Amino acid sequence: IYIILTSKGSSTGSVTFDTLPFTNAATYPSAVTFGRFENMTYTGQFNGRVGASSTSIELFQTTEAGVLSGITDANFTNTTLCIASVSYAI
Repeated sequence: IYIILTSKGSSTGSVTFDTLPFTNAATYPSAVTFGRFENMTYTGQFNGRVGASSTSIELFQTTEAGVLSGITDANFTNTTLCIASVSYAI
């Protein structure tokens, strides 16, 4: 997955990448591996997953204290770059 923003807009809520080609298996979520990301802010660790029975990648940040929260529009710039890969059971 290769995503580069040129104008992020002003959306609200957590960021998701929708419409994966297949639905993830219902038994467990699958991790997303990020090879590179630029021009964005986050706290602690940046991570993502495909939820069980989902066709969307959800993005999260996890603080050093283990507090999980969603990545939002505020974390991105107009030039954010994200390169990732994901494997999931169908």
